[in-house]
Amino acid sequence: KAGYPDGVFQINDLNILSWDKIGEGNGVEIHSITRMRNVFIKNFGGHGLFISADVGNHASNASNSKIDYIQVAECGKDGIHIRGGDANAISFYDCDVRDCGGVGINDDSFLGCKFFNPMVHECKGGAYRAMNGNNRTEFFGAYMEGGQGDSEIGGVTHVYGGICGPGSQWVARSPWCKIDQE
Repeated sequence: KAGYPDGVFQINDLNILSWDKIGEGNGVEIHSITRMRNVFIKNFGGHGLFISADVGNHASNASNSKIDYIQVAECGKDGIHIRGGDANAISFYDCDVRDCGGVGINDDSFLGCKFFNPMVHECKGGAYRAMNGNNRTEFFGAYMEGGQGDSEIGGVTHVYGGICGPGSQWVARSPWCKIDQE
């Protein structure tokens, strides 16, 4: 079901599958404020979930979107990729990303987003990335399966709690980052 109650686009209870991973198409692209819940995205050549918005360049705004209970699997690029000056303060709850060719969750938004209880398995580019120099992304209780490489954070990104499997770790590329997994 998709709709626009209260002017906000909504996507609920949906499976989005590609039988043949052809080209670089994304599973779902979002360019406006969206509420997404209980969505499964699988086997796209591009990103599984791609959120991009910029009021100045593209007259789009996705800030303050809410993403709940989604699973992204076997996509060619990043599982979840966020970018742009107006793709900020998006809240992600209980997202599961696995077996993608890029980074599991890659937040390149200008001001950052919030991730509550995310889980990433076996992504070739690492589990998490938030490297925008102005980014204030926060990861709460993030789980990353072992052996998928380092998760890189920059800007003023913070990590609170969570689990890193063997051979996986958070790497702070900025002195303003905070990693608290005690």
